[in-house]
Amino acid sequence: NMQTKGSEAPAKSGKKLNPDALALREYVMGSDGLAKGETTVLLHVSHSNLKKSFFQEIRLDLHMTIERVKHKLEFHTGTSTISNQLFLMDESGNLIAECEDDRKLGYYSPYDGCRLHIVDNDPNSASAGGWLEDTSLVKKYQISEDAYNARENTYRNFKAKKQAEDPNWSFTNELKARTGGGNSSPAMEAADEEFQAEAAANIKVLLFVSFVSLDSGFFVR
Repeated sequence: NMQTKGSEAPAKSGKKLNPDALALREYVMGSDGLAKGETTVLLHVSHSNLKKSFFQEIRLDLHMTIERVKHKLEFHTGTSTISNQLFLMDESGNLIAECEDDRKLGYYSPYDGCRLHIVDNDPNSASAGGWLEDTSLVKKYQISEDAYNARENTYRNFKAKKQAEDPNWSFTNELKARTGGGNSSPAMEAADEEFQAEAAANIKVLLFVSFVSLDSGFFVR
Protein backbone atom coordinates (compact mmCIF):
# COMPACT_ATOMS: atom_id res chain seq x y z
CA ASN A 1 0.00 0.00 0.00
CA MET A 2 1.18 3.52 -0.78
CA GLN A 3 2.31 5.74 2.06
CA THR A 4 0.22 8.85 2.64
CA LYS A 5 1.93 12.17 3.11
CA GLY A 6 3.19 12.59 6.64
CA SER A 7 3.30 8.85 7.38
CA GLU A 8 6.54 7.19 8.27
CA ALA A 9 8.11 5.12 5.50
CA PRO A 10 10.29 2.15 6.48
CA ALA A 11 13.89 2.16 5.34
CA LYS A 12 15.33 -0.76 3.39
CA SER A 13 16.78 -2.15 6.62
CA GLY A 14 13.28 -2.29 8.12
CA LYS A 15 13.92 0.63 10.49
CA LYS A 16 11.81 3.77 10.48
CA LEU A 17 13.29 6.86 8.87
CA ASN A 18 14.53 9.50 11.25
CA PRO A 19 12.77 12.90 11.12
CA ASP A 20 15.47 14.49 8.93
CA ALA A 21 15.38 11.65 6.41
CA LEU A 22 11.60 11.67 6.39
CA ALA A 23 11.51 15.42 5.79
CA LEU A 24 13.95 15.03 2.90
CA ARG A 25 11.82 12.25 1.42
CA GLU A 26 8.68 14.39 1.64
CA TYR A 27 10.46 17.30 -0.04
CA VAL A 28 11.76 15.17 -2.90
CA MET A 29 8.46 13.36 -3.48
CA GLY A 30 6.17 16.34 -3.00
CA SER A 31 2.40 16.01 -2.87
CA ASP A 32 2.25 14.25 -6.25
CA GLY A 33 5.71 12.68 -6.44
CA LEU A 34 6.88 15.37 -8.88
CA ALA A 35 8.56 17.92 -6.64
CA LYS A 36 10.74 20.39 -8.51
CA GLY A 37 12.69 23.57 -7.93
CA GLU A 38 11.20 27.02 -8.37
CA THR A 39 13.05 27.51 -11.67
CA THR A 40 12.31 24.03 -13.03
CA VAL A 41 9.71 23.53 -15.74
CA LEU A 42 8.28 20.26 -17.13
CA LEU A 43 8.00 20.40 -20.93
CA HIS A 44 6.90 17.84 -23.48
CA VAL A 45 9.06 17.37 -26.59
CA SER A 46 8.00 16.42 -30.12
CA HIS A 47 10.13 15.93 -33.23
CA SER A 48 9.61 16.53 -36.94
CA ASN A 49 11.09 13.13 -37.90
CA LEU A 50 9.78 11.06 -35.00
CA LYS A 51 6.06 10.71 -35.65
CA LYS A 52 5.50 7.94 -33.09
CA SER A 53 7.78 9.19 -30.32
CA PHE A 54 6.72 11.82 -27.80
CA PHE A 55 8.95 12.71 -24.89
CA GLN A 56 6.91 13.72 -21.84
CA GLU A 57 7.83 16.06 -19.01
CA ILE A 58 11.50 16.71 -19.69
CA ARG A 59 12.86 18.69 -16.72
CA LEU A 60 14.54 21.91 -17.77
CA ASP A 61 15.75 24.94 -15.86
CA LEU A 62 14.51 28.38 -16.85
CA HIS A 63 18.05 29.74 -16.54
CA MET A 64 19.40 27.41 -19.25
CA THR A 65 20.23 28.99 -22.58
CA ILE A 66 18.38 27.59 -25.56
CA GLU A 67 21.73 26.29 -26.83
CA ARG A 68 22.10 24.24 -23.63
CA VAL A 69 18.51 23.04 -23.95
CA LYS A 70 19.24 21.83 -27.49
CA HIS A 71 22.36 20.06 -26.27
CA LYS A 72 20.33 18.23 -23.61
CA LEU A 73 17.63 17.30 -26.12
CA GLU A 74 20.30 15.85 -28.40
CA PHE A 75 20.67 12.97 -25.93
CA HIS A 76 16.92 12.28 -26.18
CA THR A 77 16.38 12.63 -29.93
CA GLY A 78 19.78 12.42 -31.64
CA THR A 79 19.33 15.78 -33.37
CA SER A 80 22.51 17.88 -33.14
CA THR A 81 22.43 21.37 -31.67
CA ILE A 82 23.38 22.88 -35.03
CA SER A 83 20.55 21.14 -36.90
CA ASN A 84 17.91 21.75 -34.22
CA GLN A 85 15.37 24.46 -35.04
CA LEU A 86 13.39 24.73 -31.81
CA PHE A 87 9.86 26.04 -31.32
CA LEU A 88 7.85 26.54 -28.15
CA MET A 89 4.18 25.55 -28.34
CA ASP A 90 1.38 25.82 -25.81
CA GLU A 91 -0.61 22.81 -24.57
CA SER A 92 -3.03 23.19 -27.52
CA GLY A 93 -0.26 23.16 -30.13
CA ASN A 94 -0.33 26.90 -30.83
CA LEU A 95 3.03 28.50 -31.60
CA ILE A 96 4.41 30.73 -28.85
CA ALA A 97 7.85 31.49 -30.28
CA GLU A 98 10.85 30.24 -32.20
CA CYS A 99 13.67 29.85 -29.68
CA GLU A 100 16.99 31.62 -30.29
CA ASP A 101 20.21 30.02 -29.06
CA ASP A 102 21.51 32.99 -27.06
CA ARG A 103 18.23 33.52 -25.17
CA LYS A 104 17.46 31.80 -21.88
CA LEU A 105 14.52 29.42 -21.71
CA GLY A 106 12.79 31.65 -19.15
CA TYR A 107 12.71 34.52 -21.66
CA TYR A 108 9.85 32.73 -23.45
CA SER A 109 7.89 32.17 -20.19
CA PRO A 110 7.19 28.45 -20.66
CA TYR A 111 5.02 26.68 -18.10
CA ASP A 112 4.38 23.04 -17.19
CA GLY A 113 2.61 21.28 -20.04
CA CYS A 114 4.02 23.39 -22.87
CA ARG A 115 5.78 21.60 -25.72
CA LEU A 116 9.14 22.08 -27.39
CA HIS A 117 8.97 21.04 -31.04
CA ILE A 118 12.20 20.11 -32.82
CA VAL A 119 12.58 20.56 -36.57
CA ASP A 120 15.62 18.56 -37.69
CA ASN A 121 17.20 20.40 -40.64
CA ASP A 122 19.87 17.78 -41.29
CA PRO A 123 18.92 15.81 -44.45
CA ASN A 124 21.38 13.09 -43.38
CA SER A 125 20.02 12.83 -39.85
CA ALA A 126 19.76 9.34 -38.40
CA SER A 127 16.05 10.02 -37.81
CA ALA A 128 15.31 11.19 -41.37
CA GLY A 129 13.03 9.05 -43.50
CA GLY A 130 11.66 7.10 -40.54
CA TRP A 131 14.81 5.09 -39.90
CA LEU A 132 14.44 5.29 -36.12
CA GLU A 133 10.78 4.22 -36.07
CA ASP A 134 9.67 2.43 -39.26
CA THR A 135 10.67 -1.23 -38.79
CA SER A 136 9.48 -2.00 -42.34
CA LEU A 137 12.66 -0.29 -43.55
CA VAL A 138 14.77 -2.88 -41.74
CA LYS A 139 15.61 -6.03 -43.66
CA LYS A 140 14.09 -8.99 -41.81
CA TYR A 141 15.75 -12.35 -41.43
CA GLN A 142 14.06 -14.97 -43.61
CA ILE A 143 14.59 -18.71 -44.04
CA SER A 144 13.21 -21.03 -46.71
CA GLU A 145 11.03 -24.04 -45.92
CA ASP A 146 13.77 -26.41 -47.08
CA ALA A 147 16.40 -24.72 -44.91
CA TYR A 148 14.06 -24.74 -41.91
CA ASN A 149 13.15 -28.41 -42.40
CA ALA A 150 16.87 -29.26 -42.58
CA ARG A 151 17.36 -28.02 -39.03
CA GLU A 152 17.08 -30.44 -36.15
CA ASN A 153 16.23 -28.36 -33.09
CA THR A 154 12.99 -26.75 -34.25
CA TYR A 155 9.53 -26.64 -32.69
CA ARG A 156 8.14 -28.44 -35.75
CA ASN A 157 10.42 -31.45 -35.16
CA PHE A 158 9.81 -31.32 -31.42
CA LYS A 159 6.04 -31.41 -31.97
CA ALA A 160 6.32 -34.29 -34.47
CA LYS A 161 8.36 -36.38 -32.02
CA LYS A 162 5.93 -35.69 -29.19
CA GLN A 163 2.89 -36.62 -31.28
CA ALA A 164 4.63 -39.78 -32.48
CA GLU A 165 4.85 -40.80 -28.83
CA ASP A 166 1.36 -39.53 -27.98
CA PRO A 167 -1.11 -38.61 -30.77
CA ASN A 168 -3.05 -36.45 -28.28
CA TRP A 169 -0.04 -34.37 -27.32
CA SER A 170 -0.42 -30.61 -27.49
CA PHE A 171 1.44 -27.65 -26.10
CA THR A 172 -1.44 -26.87 -23.74
CA ASN A 173 -1.57 -30.41 -22.33
CA GLU A 174 2.20 -30.38 -21.87
CA LEU A 175 1.95 -27.13 -19.94
CA LYS A 176 -0.88 -28.48 -17.80
CA ALA A 177 1.11 -31.64 -17.01
CA ARG A 178 4.17 -29.66 -15.97
CA THR A 179 2.13 -27.41 -13.67
CA GLY A 180 0.19 -30.29 -12.15
CA GLY A 181 -3.12 -29.45 -13.83
CA GLY A 182 -5.70 -31.83 -15.21
CA ASN A 183 -7.05 -32.24 -18.73
CA SER A 184 -7.37 -29.10 -20.79
CA SER A 185 -10.72 -27.47 -21.42
CA PRO A 186 -12.16 -26.85 -24.93
CA ALA A 187 -11.32 -23.17 -24.52
CA MET A 188 -7.68 -24.01 -23.78
CA GLU A 189 -7.56 -26.39 -26.73
CA ALA A 190 -8.87 -23.61 -28.98
CA ALA A 191 -6.27 -21.21 -27.59
CA ASP A 192 -3.58 -23.82 -28.26
CA GLU A 193 -4.68 -24.21 -31.88
CA GLU A 194 -4.74 -20.43 -32.31
CA PHE A 195 -1.25 -20.16 -30.81
CA GLN A 196 0.17 -22.84 -33.11
CA ALA A 197 -1.52 -21.32 -36.19
CA GLU A 198 -0.05 -17.92 -35.36
CA ALA A 199 3.38 -19.46 -34.76
CA ALA A 200 3.26 -21.24 -38.12
CA ALA A 201 2.25 -18.04 -39.92
CA ASN A 202 5.17 -16.12 -38.45
CA ILE A 203 7.77 -18.88 -38.54
CA LYS A 204 9.94 -16.95 -41.00
CA VAL A 205 9.99 -13.68 -39.09
CA LEU A 206 12.64 -12.95 -36.50
CA LEU A 207 11.64 -10.34 -33.92
CA PHE A 208 14.58 -8.32 -32.68
CA VAL A 209 15.83 -5.13 -31.11
CA SER A 210 18.39 -3.16 -33.11
CA PHE A 211 20.62 -0.26 -32.14
CA VAL A 212 21.36 2.75 -34.32
CA SER A 213 24.70 4.35 -33.49
CA LEU A 214 24.58 8.11 -32.97
CA ASP A 215 27.35 10.60 -32.29
CA SER A 216 26.29 10.89 -28.67
CA GLY A 217 25.04 7.38 -27.98
CA PHE A 218 22.51 4.83 -29.27
CA PHE A 219 18.86 4.95 -30.28
CA VAL A 220 16.94 1.71 -29.59
CA ARG A 221 14.23 0.76 -32.07
